[in-house]
Amino acid sequence: MSSERTDPITALAQLQAEAAALQGGPPEAESAVPGQVSIVFDDLPLPPRRDAEVPPPDPALLREQLQADLLREQLAQQQIETLNQRNRSRFLHKEQNHIREYRRKYSRRVFWVTCAWLMFTALLIVGTGFKNAAFHLSDTVLVATLGSALAGVIGMFLVILNWLYPRSDKPDGK
Repeated sequence: MSSERTDPITALAQLQAEAAALQGGPPEAESAVPGQVSIVFDDLPLPPRRDAEVPPPDPALLREQLQADLLREQLAQQQIETLNQRNRSRFLHKEQNHIREYRRKYSRRVFWVTCAWLMFTALLIVGTGFKNAAFHLSDTVLVATLGSALAGVIGMFLVILNWLYPRSDKPDGK
C-alpha cells in the first residue's frame, strides 16, 4: 500500500482502465478523465432501487389464507350471534318473570272480584226470595241481573285469562 492518498474517482478510473486492458479492449473515454466522470454522473437522477424480485405467491398458500380468513369471519359472526342469543334469552327471562308476577297478582284480583260479583248477585236473589215489601224485584229484572252477572263473570274470565295465558299455537295468517 502506498502512503499517498488517491482520489476515489481517480482510483475507480484506473481500475476501469486496467480491467479494459485485461479484456483486450480500449478504455472508455468517460472513465479516462476522472473529473468528467463525476460531472456526468452528478446530473443524472439515481435509478429507483429495486429490491429482490418477489416470487409469485403460491396458490395453495393463498387458498389456505383465504380459508383461514373465512373461518375467522365465520367465528366472529358466530360470536355475535351467540351474544345476541344471550341478550335475547336474558330479555325473555326477565319478561317471563314479569308476566309471572302479573299472573299471580291479577289472578287473585280476578278471583276476588268474581267472588264479590257473585255474592252481590246471590244477595239480590235471596233478598227477593224473602218476599219482603222493602225489597222486591220483578221476574224480568231478576233474569236480566242473573244473565248480566253470568256474562260478566264469563267475559271477565275469558278476557283476563286470555291476556295472562296467551295461546302459543296460533295458526298462521290470523
